Amino acid sequence: MGDFNYGHIDWSIGACESGATEECRLFLECLQEGFITQYVTSKTTERLLLDLVLTNEPELINEVENLGKFATSGHSLLYWKINVGREETSMKVIRFDYNKMDLNGIREELRICNWDEVMLIRVGPCLREGYWIYSINMC
Repeated sequence: MGDFNYGHIDWSIGACESGATEECRLFLECLQEGFITQYVTSKTTERLLLDLVLTNEPELINEVENLGKFATSGHSLLYWKINVGREETSMKVIRFDYNKMDLNGIREELRICNWDEVMLIRVGPCLREGYWIYSINMC
């Protein structure tokens, strides 16, 4: 938000009027290339729309109002609302408490498992070498 002093931009059509400076044209081009939206639609000084409310989030601003002139300035007081709602999400996270695990029970289950059968049925003979290395290290 601010006083940008680019009074030769017709914001209703997004184009510079005749008499606009090169700086004014570049400013408008920069806003358009950056997908920046300008929300003020009424004059903010006696003759021109100079004070702008800009954002790159089109849903962020609504209800821009021109509340009239300041007593000590030639500019208008602008009022607008910003949408800052948040989306409620809940997520259930399962965390295991590894301090309570039964290491002896796990070792016993691994020991009594028929790994030859498991490896042949679930994986196939191509991994028998890997199983052989695994079984040597587990025993």
